[in-house]
Amino acid sequence: MTIFLTIIGVPIFIFTVISLCIGATNFILIFSDIFTGNKFFRYQYENKRKELQYRNRYNIPAINYIFSFFTLTALMGIIGKMFDIDSVLIAYSISICVYPVILNIGMYRKTSKIEQGVYFRNLLKNHKKFLQLSFLPLAFLITIIGFLFASMDKIEGLTGWTMSIENLSKIIESIYDMESADVDSHFFQHSLKLLLIIYIFSVPLQVIAYFCNQVSEYIFECGKGYKAYFIQIWNGFKCILKQAGGKKNKQGDGAKNNGEF
Repeated sequence: MTIFLTIIGVPIFIFTVISLCIGATNFILIFSDIFTGNKFFRYQYENKRKELQYRNRYNIPAINYIFSFFTLTALMGIIGKMFDIDSVLIAYSISICVYPVILNIGMYRKTSKIEQGVYFRNLLKNHKKFLQLSFLPLAFLITIIGFLFASMDKIEGLTGWTMSIENLSKIIESIYDMESADVDSHFFQHSLKLLLIIYIFSVPLQVIAYFCNQVSEYIFECGKGYKAYFIQIWNGFKCILKQAGGKKNKQGDGAKNNGEF
């Protein structure tokens, strides 16, 4: 059993650390895509065999969302210094809103012209499917907690026990503080705890990201009408400014002519 836990625990830890580093690197590349678009290091390229291939940073939403711990903490530090925010919660809330916006804009700038936008739509669907799948464990946990709240007082022998926040926190603390009989099991448990903490840390980000994904999909597919509408408003506004400027010039010329007479 000890060898088995070691075989599982070590790869989990290595995978977690590597994924965190890849997630941070991907965000730097995504941020640069906003400014460079698809001009440099094209997302679609030909390999040595002249076969079309795609780069992977937008095709791995699990890495970009779940393993965003390093990126979010960096954003929290930057936002806290820029806006003089002392509250960690406020900095975190702003960071989880900024992160998916940057990701979707970078993805649009890099891939929206590939295959006439079909590839970008497929990426949005890929991200949406992952986010829906990632919510399943959380939905399952909420369902179990709701069931316990509703039925715990009806279970025979547990009528004196109440499902309160205090008791629930004690259960979580007892699981987290559970000690192992050997070092390998202890390492395995801490690897799982690290993975669980990273997932929980990313859940609010995933909720915001799902909303941004839906908005991006709607704008990309149905935004032409809104674009034409705002262009018409802008053109009308410019026309009004030109007419107002023309009237002022005419009045000025008339005043000069009157002065000459």
